[in-house]
Parts: sequence; C-alpha cells; structure tokens
Amino acid sequence: MLLLTIYGISLSIVLLLFTTIFSLPGVIPIMEYLGGVLSPNFQEYPPLTVFFAQAVLLVALANLPLIL
Repeated sequence: MLLLTIYGISLSIVLLLFTTIFSLPGVIPIMEYLGGVLSPNFQEYPPLTVFFAQAVLLVALANLPLIL
C-alpha cells in the first residue's frame, strides 16, 4: 500500500503539471477572443490586467451552465 501511495501521488502531480501546461495554449486564445467580443475597452488596460479580466470572464461563462 505504501508503494502504491508513493507512486500514485507522484503520478498525479505529474499529470496535473502536464494538464496545466498543455491546456494553457488552448485557453489563452479563447480568453482573448471572449474579452475582445464582450468588452473592447479591455485593450486600453495593461496586459496583466487584461489577461486577469479575460480569465474572470472565461470562468464566469464556463460556470454559467451550472447556474442555469
């Protein structure tokens, strides 16, 4: 059981890292598109603020089916 736990925890950490690394290039263009469509005024702000606001919009739109 201890051997299974040691390998299981390390494998889950590696899978989490791979999932995060490979999903970001797909999510960033979606965030930019939704941010440009929903509020064109985002382009006036600094880049970090723009990405944060677009990420908030993406999370809000992704959770919309759960609310309805």
